[in-house]
Amino acid sequence: MIEEQSFNLNGELFGFTILLLFYSLIGNFVYGVPVSLIAEFISMKFFNIRFWLSGLIHIGFGLGTYFIDPGFSIPAIICSIIFFALDEITKKNRLLIN
Repeated sequence: MIEEQSFNLNGELFGFTILLLFYSLIGNFVYGVPVSLIAEFISMKFFNIRFWLSGLIHIGFGLGTYFIDPGFSIPAIICSIIFFALDEITKKNRLLIN
């Protein structure tokens, strides 16, 4: 019989996962939150295109990573899209609750 290897979260993998999540948290606070505040401040002036303008600003800042480190630009763009989507979802949920 073929034995399947069970998933084992050893100390090294667990430590790497915690470190990765910690750096992601730092990135969200240093990069994501200020970009979200800038996008909100600018897009509030254009109410009828606020959603699209906010998305463009989020993705634009993600694209700006290309000039700092081109190899990191695709993950940064993906993260900026995810951050924008989560920002809009939480904003929509806040409006539904109030």
